[in-house]
Amino acid sequence: MTDDRPSSVKGWRTPQRRTATWALLVLGAGTLAGGAAPWLRTTGSTPLAAEVAVAVTGSQAAPLVGAAALVVLTCGVALALVGRIGRWFVLGSAVIAGVAVAVSAGAVVADPEPSALSSAADATGVTVLSSSVTITPFSWLVIGLGALTAVFAGWAASGSGRWAVRGGRHDLPSRSLGGSASGHRESAASPGGFDDHDAWDALSRGEDPS
Repeated sequence: MTDDRPSSVKGWRTPQRRTATWALLVLGAGTLAGGAAPWLRTTGSTPLAAEVAVAVTGSQAAPLVGAAALVVLTCGVALALVGRIGRWFVLGSAVIAGVAVAVSAGAVVADPEPSALSSAADATGVTVLSSSVTITPFSWLVIGLGALTAVFAGWAASGSGRWAVRGGRHDLPSRSLGGSASGHRESAASPGGFDDHDAWDALSRGEDPS
C-alpha cells in the first residue's frame, strides 16, 4: 500500500486524493453555474417593438459546456471511490472535459454572432440584430475554469501514484496458506461431522441444521 502524502513534481507538491476530489467538484459546479449565466447580450427588432433585448446563456451558445461540467462533477465523485487503475481513467476524463469546456467557450468568444443571431431569431422571429454583440465576463470565466480543470487534473494525475490504495471491505485477512487451509477445515467441520455444506443443504430443504 502506498502512502497518501503529496509527491513533488519540479518543486510543486501534487495534491492529495481528498484535495483533488473537492477541487474537481468545485470546478465542475463553477463551470455549470457559469454556463447558466448570460454570455452574450444584443438586441433585435420586431414589427411590434423597435428594440428587443436578447441575452444568450452559455448553455445556449455552447451546449457542450454543460455536459462537460457534469462530467467533471462525476469525476470528482468517482475519484474518491476508484482504485489505482480507475484514478487514471477518471483524471484523464477530467482533462478531456476541461479542454472541451475551454475550446467550446473559446469558439463562442471568437465568433459570437452566430449564437446571438440564433437566439435573436428565437426571441423575435427575425435573424437581424439591431445592435452589436456584447460578450460578458462569464464566458471568459468559463474558459478559465475549463483550462484550470484540465491543468489541475493532469497535475493531480502526475502524483496520484502515491495515493493510498483503498482496500475492499470484504477482503479476507492475510495469513499463511497452511494456516488458512487448516483453519478453514477446522471451522467448516463440526464435532459430529456436520459441515457447512450439509448445513446449507438442510436449510435449502427447510430443515433446521442445529
